[in-house]
Amino acid sequence: MAMSEHRHLHRLPITLPTEVTIIYFVTCCTHNRRLLFTTEPVVRLALDELARSRDRLKWWVGGVVFMPDHVHLFCSPPNRHEHDLSRFIGAWRAAARRQVKQTGLAGPFWQKSFFDHILRSDESYASKWEYVRQNPERAGVRDFKRWFELDHLPLR
Repeated sequence: MAMSEHRHLHRLPITLPTEVTIIYFVTCCTHNRRLLFTTEPVVRLALDELARSRDRLKWWVGGVVFMPDHVHLFCSPPNRHEHDLSRFIGAWRAAARRQVKQTGLAGPFWQKSFFDHILRSDESYASKWEYVRQNPERAGVRDFKRWFELDHLPLR
């Protein structure tokens, strides 16, 4: 494969019932699991950029948890049939990278890919969010608030 070619994962069509809201659970890891989100100012920069990306691209973002070397978030697209999760996550990560770089930290900041999972119709956003929200406590990371809710996502 030539250097300029990229392999992209092709997403399967979403087969949830139309009355079920699409909610993605996304995990973005830092490059080489670097301990990047260790201070409140860096977390705040990344959170503020997530809110701006959400507003700019019209996504909804529910719960967000910043661990030292990764971020968990729940998000929902503006349009069930025409949306691009990679574009949304890529826009946020690029904007966060620019802001964090301005603090004097050197990159790279993110792993190239991210993990995503669509909550199935029998999965509860509320219970998943509660479990993820408690990650910092379970990991013994009690230095400052690391979880936030930007938008209300439907509780199924």
